[in-house]
Amino acid sequence: MKNISLALNVVLLIAVGALYYLQFAGSDTAVVSDMTGGSKAVAGNGGVVYVNIDSLINKYDLFYDMQAELAKSQQESEAEFKTKSISFEKEAADFQNKVQKGLVTRSQAQKMESDLMAKQQQLIQLREQLRLKLVEKEQVMMRKLQNEIAQYVAEYNKVKGYNYVLSRTYGGPVLFANDALDITEEIIEGLNKNYISERENPK
Repeated sequence: MKNISLALNVVLLIAVGALYYLQFAGSDTAVVSDMTGGSKAVAGNGGVVYVNIDSLINKYDLFYDMQAELAKSQQESEAEFKTKSISFEKEAADFQNKVQKGLVTRSQAQKMESDLMAKQQQLIQLREQLRLKLVEKEQVMMRKLQNEIAQYVAEYNKVKGYNYVLSRTYGGPVLFANDALDITEEIIEGLNKNYISERENPK
């Protein structure tokens, strides 16, 4: 459970792969001269652009709020499990003490031992339930984040009209991309603006 919040960042990089080939109608990328007289590729209407997902995730307010929410859920789960574990340990220690001092009969000891074994099994099941609950919550958050980004990029592109909006991540299939085609900051600005508006004016 301790690695759930940390794993979210890694999983998101894979999840947002749905953005990798968003296709729309249009023409090719244009090439213009820069101030030094050289050539510089720029994304014209109908061209190809990309979003740096690593940078986007690190600057997207929704992601940070999700991380905080997941961390809180994780702490609550750990606290619940710890409380029940401490209670079980005290009960087990009390059982051993009574048996060693001969304060219970054999049949009583057998009954107490059977109860402890059942409680131990319940504790194991609780740990797994809490883990699965956190994993499920993480997955829902991941899909929500992916959906928010995909929807915004689609709306954004209705105005821009690019053929492709590619997703670029460290270690991903895109080894090189011209900085002139990077629309990451525009996407981040728009996403955060929308998120802040929705947070301040919930439906």
